[in-house]
Amino acid sequence: MLGIKIGNIEVRLVEVSDAADIIRIRTAPLRDKYINPTPQDLEFQRQWIREYKEREQSGQEMFFVFLEHGYVKGTYRLGKINRFSLEIGSWVFERTEDKQLPKIADILMSDMSFNILSRNVIVYNVIKENERVWRFEERKGHICISEDDKSYYFILLAADWRKNKEEFLAYHQIDPEFYEPFHAALQAAYDVWPLKTGFELKQ
Repeated sequence: MLGIKIGNIEVRLVEVSDAADIIRIRTAPLRDKYINPTPQDLEFQRQWIREYKEREQSGQEMFFVFLEHGYVKGTYRLGKINRFSLEIGSWVFERTEDKQLPKIADILMSDMSFNILSRNVIVYNVIKENERVWRFEERKGHICISEDDKSYYFILLAADWRKNKEEFLAYHQIDPEFYEPFHAALQAAYDVWPLKTGFELKQ
């Protein structure tokens, strides 16, 4: 299992036992406005996670859950992983005691993508109406490569993230001395994770 725990916050890969929590988080009123519909069918969700774990085994995807005081509070997905890039999504959180936790999750997954998995590009899209998210992300230095009636399509380059990270943390009032232990712990956990070879040898 790839995971870390620092204080009251835990980060780990999804398990089938998380199915009910994922349904709860993704189907809450208002929160489901900007994400794909999630069936409120527990067995369907369990099977979805089983299939996700197969893609994890083959080095295609990672789906993380974030816990606070032992309770699942949010999710984050790294998918379509190839030799050069990956796609982020499923960044969905319910209310947390630590108001910065959703932001920390996004920053940690950026570092996971660029500094741990060593990919060069993050790809993602955001619904235009979800201005809060794309405004948050633009301070990383992302580039809008296209748009349609519904969404913006962005890329973020590793070099731009590394250049802007310190300023990004400062703007969002995240103390590097609080954040960086999460990054270091995740790197250490990944280094001894048995499945890491599948992600490092992607062609």
